[in-house]
This record gives sequence, C-alpha cells and structure tokens, in this order.
Amino acid sequence: MMSREFFRLVLVGLTIVIFCGLLGQGAQAQGVPGSDRSCPLSDGSVQASIERTELEGSVGQPILIDLKVSPYPPPSGFFYTSVVDVTQKPDGPSPNIIPGDRQINVRCYAPGIYRLRVRINLIAKSSCGGAKAAIIKEESVQIAVAK
Repeated sequence: MMSREFFRLVLVGLTIVIFCGLLGQGAQAQGVPGSDRSCPLSDGSVQASIERTELEGSVGQPILIDLKVSPYPPPSGFFYTSVVDVTQKPDGPSPNIIPGDRQINVRCYAPGIYRLRVRINLIAKSSCGGAKAAIIKEESVQIAVAK
C-alpha cells in the first residue's frame, strides 16, 4: 500500500510540471492561454536597426556598431542579444568582437575590408528554464580598416 507521503510528493510534482507548462506558454503568448495579449516575439512591436552599415577604423582601435532597439528596456521577461559572424576579412588574425544589446565593439588587427553579418535577437526566458528567440533584425556591415 502506497503511503500518504508518496501521493503528496506526486501531487506536488504534477503541480510543478503543470505550472512550468503554463509559464512556457506564457512566454509564447505573454499571458495565460486564451489571453488577448500578443507576444513581442511575433507581433512586430519590437523594432531594431543598425545606425550605420558602412564604417571606417584603424588597426587595433575599437570600432563601434551602434544598434537601436525599441522599446528599451525590453518588455518584462525578455532581453536583447546580438550575434556577429565574420563573412569576409583580409588575411591575418580574426577581429575581436564583443557583442552587446545596444552596441557591438569590434577591434581589427589587419588593414582591409571586413564584412560582418549582424543579427539582433529578442529572447524570452521562462522561469522553468526554457527560452524562445526571434531575429528582429539581420543586416550586413562593412568596415574599412586602415593602418
């Protein structure tokens, strides 16, 4: 015969699973199921742009890519990230890139033309460990680096 403690533990476990499932849906629907509130991941309410897509700089000096995101700060439960891929670079070491939510710091170590693919993302993270993301802007940036 099962103990009362065992059933209590099962009930607590099921309650946690159900609660986390609702939170996961909340991140997607920005509310409880059936809510009329939309989700910033898909409703177009979040906007992003890259201020300048053609930049110049010098070897070893920081080059800043300014990002505009709106609204700032992001909605509750959401945050912004940026991801940068180097699609073209001159021979030599790869650039040092520090991404941020409103600015990306790039330091190049060889003169020449660098092309970067910049993605600005909106991330929703639930308290149960899940996350959902949407790319809100993707654009190429060209940097001309002089000696």
